[in-house]
Amino acid sequence: MKACFFKRKFDKIFNRDPGLPEKAKKKLWNRFKLSENELTAPETLACRFPEAIVNFIRGYQAEHGICVQKDYKKAFEFFEKAANMGNAEAMFKSGKLHFIGGFRLKQDYEGSVKWFLKAATLDKTDDMRVFRAQYILGLLYTFGIGVNKDYRKAAKMYEKSVANGFTASANNLGSLYAQGLGVVKSYMKSFYHFKMCAEDGHTGAMVNLAKAYFIAEGTELTEPTQEFINEGKKWLQIAAAEGDQRAIAELQISQDLTPPHAMMIKLVKIMESD
Repeated sequence: MKACFFKRKFDKIFNRDPGLPEKAKKKLWNRFKLSENELTAPETLACRFPEAIVNFIRGYQAEHGICVQKDYKKAFEFFEKAANMGNAEAMFKSGKLHFIGGFRLKQDYEGSVKWFLKAATLDKTDDMRVFRAQYILGLLYTFGIGVNKDYRKAAKMYEKSVANGFTASANNLGSLYAQGLGVVKSYMKSFYHFKMCAEDGHTGAMVNLAKAYFIAEGTELTEPTQEFINEGKKWLQIAAAEGDQRAIAELQISQDLTPPHAMMIKLVKIMESD
């Protein structure tokens, strides 16, 4: 079950689409204005592009099977060359391929961490791959995949990612603040991060934000109100409309929720955490 959870989680992050090869080819064409001849005769790429970009393009071809046999091992060889020339996207790709494994490349979580760390620690504030690498490292430290479980390091990676505008990390950071894992426990900070992430359209954060509203956890008032309950239900309805199963279940559970009932839930939670 744990393996299935991680597979779903990281498949979503890496955007692995079964129909990707043709999409990937079109994306490569449009991005670099490539011709069919350049893809079938890659030595011609050197006439137009720096060596790092040539290696990246050839790695991308091997990763997706564009005019060549799909081969993650060969893809990594090209990405590694580009990464060693400072290409952040190639570093991210190297981490991704090692995490996934297959197509002649051995799955290697530790190797994956190495490359995500290289990307995450680059001094760049305008490259989404850097921010995504920080987010992924936060997950790896949270769950202890390829590294020892370390909530403090996870929180730092999430914080960097959030500071760079990658709001998906805010939900995870909010969860750490809510539980006091790797950070000083703060319901106000957890609420702040859940709200940030929810407002950017992440349904998981909408569910967490709704549950915080229900029991007035981190809100300006410390006691549940009908207004807070209504606000929480609003976020659940938005998430449920997007197909989030947790939101659908929480809507059912909270259907008849009242402020006194919400206060009892809050008191029980406080007693259980002591």
